[in-house]
Amino acid sequence: MKKPALRVKEVEILMLTKHLSIMIKAGIPILESLSTLQEQAKTKAARMVLAGVAEWVRGGAKLSEGLAQYPKVFDNLYVSVVQIAEESGTLEESLAYLVTQRTKSYQLKKKVQSAMMYPALVLSVTGLIGGAIAFFVLPQLVEFFSLLDVELPLSTRILIGAGEIMRDWGWLIGIVLVGIVMGFLALMRGRKFRKRVQKMILKFPIVGVIVQEANVATVARNLGVMVKNGVPLMQALTATANTLTSLPLKDELIKVGEKVKGGGEMGGNLLKYAPSYPTLMARMVQVGEKTGKLDESLIYLAEFFEEEVEEKAKNLSTVLEPIMLVTIGLVVAGVAMAVISPIYELTGNIR
Repeated sequence: MKKPALRVKEVEILMLTKHLSIMIKAGIPILESLSTLQEQAKTKAARMVLAGVAEWVRGGAKLSEGLAQYPKVFDNLYVSVVQIAEESGTLEESLAYLVTQRTKSYQLKKKVQSAMMYPALVLSVTGLIGGAIAFFVLPQLVEFFSLLDVELPLSTRILIGAGEIMRDWGWLIGIVLVGIVMGFLALMRGRKFRKRVQKMILKFPIVGVIVQEANVATVARNLGVMVKNGVPLMQALTATANTLTSLPLKDELIKVGEKVKGGGEMGGNLLKYAPSYPTLMARMVQVGEKTGKLDESLIYLAEFFEEEVEEKAKNLSTVLEPIMLVTIGLVVAGVAMAVISPIYELTGNIR
């Protein structure tokens, strides 16, 4: 019986895999290794998963069969590598290699997240401040300026107009905005709509390239790991496609897998899906297929695109920071001028 509800953080999975590899290499039986890992696990979910896997192994199943019962924790890639390693008798080496390669993918993800954290934080704070001004400050300013017996400048009249709208219709606007967000999230659950949105994102400058190359790096890294460990290419393509977050790239890789199943070459079929899968990738794969070093070509491509993604993420953060700061400054200055100008004019008239 599968346990899809249990989830374990990726970093903990990496640590458990590393420790399992070390214990197996030291000659400790798998069942004893799993029991030791269960005792050392930091989270309840991890302990439950390890206990479940150990139960399957205790009942005579292979390790890969036990892992397959928890698809939300151990994906097809992970299970496939373990399964082939069990058959070839290279379980400890395959687990160690799996940890090394997936750690690199995890580190890339964290670097991209770190690079985007500051812009996301600034945008979030800006949105909160803007909402507070719109819903609480502007309606108060309407009453304040209505008491001033002076001709108001254009910027102040615009501000008052916005304040009146928020005073009279703010509740409705708030409901509409919440409804739009909830509706969008509901539509994103549907595969067709989500794929359309992701296609649009891939066309965005810089951001689209980062998303594309991050997925390409994932494809190259995962395929390289599985091919090196002896997983059949067709099986590796299917498992890798299921790890992708971008539906357009996922569907195209599935089509490549279907062509490979029919006897075609991976590199030649990847060329048909440029620029989603860069021409460089297709050419390198073709070289790897001809030389019998496909795994090396794929790992090289993974490292290349990971470096590209990391650099572009840093550049995006560097470009966005001053733009957002200037935009915030202009908005604040505009509101300040709209508030101060009539007050300054009024005090001048009094003098």
